[in-house]
Amino acid sequence: MAGWLSDPTAAAWVQAGSSIATVFVAIATVVVAVWIPAHRRRQSIEDARDERNRQEKEYLKRVCAALRAEIEATQMAAERHETAIGLTLKRLEEARAHGATITGGGRLPQDSVVLTDAIIYRRIAAELGRLPPELNRSIVVFCTIALDLGRLANGATTAQSAYETILKLAPRLKMSAAVLISNLDKFEAANFAPEANIHGTVEEFRALAAKVGYPADQVLRERGLIP
Repeated sequence: MAGWLSDPTAAAWVQAGSSIATVFVAIATVVVAVWIPAHRRRQSIEDARDERNRQEKEYLKRVCAALRAEIEATQMAAERHETAIGLTLKRLEEARAHGATITGGGRLPQDSVVLTDAIIYRRIAAELGRLPPELNRSIVVFCTIALDLGRLANGATTAQSAYETILKLAPRLKMSAAVLISNLDKFEAANFAPEANIHGTVEEFRALAAKVGYPADQVLRERGLIP
């Protein structure tokens, strides 16, 4: 052992080993110096993405809540008109049955039938692309029917024809509202994922139609599910 230590080549071996160790330390230092910033950048990117996703879901949650409130308000308005019209027509028929002469066949007062101003719909119309296509479609269908109902009733030449228009379109409005609320429920259950599959099945549409008193085959035809 003493001889090996006194060997002049031993110092060279020790020096070489020391140099190799120094190189390894330097490499490790560089790797750590590079890895830590890269890791932090990746983490920062992931955190930013998570925050954007969180904000998007929070926005969609608020939109869905606002839409639900607007739908429910529209439904209530339609039901009030239906009830009032039903009572009015019933009394008119009873009066005619008793020989009364019904006078006054003029138009309804201007803009007397307004189910919704569609404030939420108008506000988010430019951003409907952020929603699943089926939900997008059901929103447009519902709002179109609601706005058309008021426009057609207000444009009728007589109160009688205005009443008939409301009674004719109100069931379809209630059906489209039921479909839209069902789609909102599915979207929320999917945690507001844009790719969520919220398409209704034949059985679901039949159940909704039975619930609101709408012809099941008619809604299935409107949805292209039966010829």
